[in-house]
Order: sequence, then C-alpha cells, then structure tokens
Amino acid sequence: MSSWACPGCTLLNAPDAPSCAVCGHAVGAGSSANGWACSACTFVNPRAQSVCQICGAQQLPPGDRDGGAGAGEAADRRTSRKRGREDKDGEEA
Repeated sequence: MSSWACPGCTLLNAPDAPSCAVCGHAVGAGSSANGWACSACTFVNPRAQSVCQICGAQQLPPGDRDGGAGAGEAADRRTSRKRGREDKDGEEA
C-alpha cells in the first residue's frame, strides 16, 4: 500500500496512518483512491489527468510515487515559466 493523500488538506500520510497527521481526517472514502496525489504539491488530481491541476507536475509512474525526483523538477519548471514571463515583460530575471 502506498501513502494516501488526505481529502481534507492533501497531506501525504504514511500508508498505515488511520487518520491525517495534520487535520485528523480519517482515511477512507474520498482519499487518493479516487485520484492520484501530486508528488510536488500533494494535490489530489482526478485519475484521468496526467498533469497536476495546481502545479503542473507530471504524474509519476506507480513505482516512483514516493516523492523523490519529480518534486524538485516541478518547482524548477514553475521558476522557469515565471522567468520567461518576466523576460517578455521587459523586466530582468
């Protein structure tokens, strides 16, 4: 069993945790079983989405969903996009 995203606050909790470590929401209906938790921001996205609706990170393959490599890459993409917009506006990056 993999970690589960809290339906109340989206925190990724340990697989054996009976409730969320932050808000106390119990694991069960409405958890990440209805979608996938983003490894970068923990938002629970619909199963049909392959890109996070909040931060734009790609959904990781099932074996890579413990948060490692993808998290930093998503932050780098957001920073790069922001710099690109600033450059277009004539501001320094």
